[in-house]
Amino acid sequence: MNPSYLMSEAESTDELSMGIRLMVRCGMVLGFLLSVFLSTGCGGGPSRSVPNSQPSLSSFHPSAGIAGTSVSLVGSNFANVKSISFNGQSTGSFLLNNPQLLTVIVPVNATSGKISILTSEGTTASTADFTVSGLAPVIQGFVPPQGPAGTRVSIAGTNFSDVSQVLFDGLATQFEVHGENEIVALVPAVAGSGKISLTTSQYNATSAAVFTVTAAAPGATPAPVISSFTPTSGVSGAFITVNGTNFTGATAVTFNGLAAIFAVNGSSQIFATVPNGAS
Repeated sequence: MNPSYLMSEAESTDELSMGIRLMVRCGMVLGFLLSVFLSTGCGGGPSRSVPNSQPSLSSFHPSAGIAGTSVSLVGSNFANVKSISFNGQSTGSFLLNNPQLLTVIVPVNATSGKISILTSEGTTASTADFTVSGLAPVIQGFVPPQGPAGTRVSIAGTNFSDVSQVLFDGLATQFEVHGENEIVALVPAVAGSGKISLTTSQYNATSAAVFTVTAAAPGATPAPVISSFTPTSGVSGAFITVNGTNFTGATAVTFNGLAAIFAVNGSSQIFATVPNGAS
C-alpha cells in the first residue's frame, strides 16, 4: 500500500473522508456502498454546546404558610435560576439544591397565588396556588344583598383560608370556605339586618354594606338550619343526632351527597344513620 494514503489518528482529526466499496462476484459489479466518516476531533476541534431546556415546576411543599416559610420546589432544569416570585412578589432567598430541587423562602408581603421561576432559558409557573396564611381577610362584597333566614349568601374577598367564624349583625352562623376568595354562609334564624363580619385567630373583617334580613314569603316553608351534630365523626352505620331549626317536613338527609336513612324528631332534631360509602 502506498504510504501516502495512510493517516495517523492525529492527522485524521476533524477530517471528512469518503470511500466507495464495490461488491464484486465473478467479475461482475453487484452493487456499491458509499461510506462517509466524520471525526469530531479528540479535543482539538471546535465543539457545539447543547442549550439547556426551559424550566418546569411539577410540585411544591408545603402548599401553604406564612411569610418566612421554607418551601421546596420540585421540577427540572433549575440550573440557571434568576428569580422566584410568589404571586408576583419576588423573593431574594432561595437555594439551588440540584437542577431538580429548589428551596425558597416565602417573602414578606407575598399573597396567595402561583409560584413563578425565571431562568436564563425561560419561565415556568405552578399549576396550583400557594396559600399565604396569616393575612387579614378582606370582604369585597356579597350576594344576594337581602333574604330571609336560611338564605345562602356568597361572600367574595381575599385571604379567607384562616376564617374561623362568620357573623350576621354579630350573630354567628354556619359557613363553608370555598378557597381563598369565597365563603358561603347561611343567614342565621334570628339574625337582624346588619353588616357581615369574618373572624380569624388574628384579624376581623367587616363588610361595607349591610345585609338586609327579610321576612319569609307568606305560606313559605322556612329553610332548615343545622346548628350542630354529634358525634362529629364515625364509620358507616353510625347513629348521628342533628340539631337545628325548621326540620319539620324534611325530605332528605345526605352525607357529602349520599342519601341517608333518617327520622325527624320534631322541628329541631333529626336522627340519621351514616350511609355505606359515605366520606
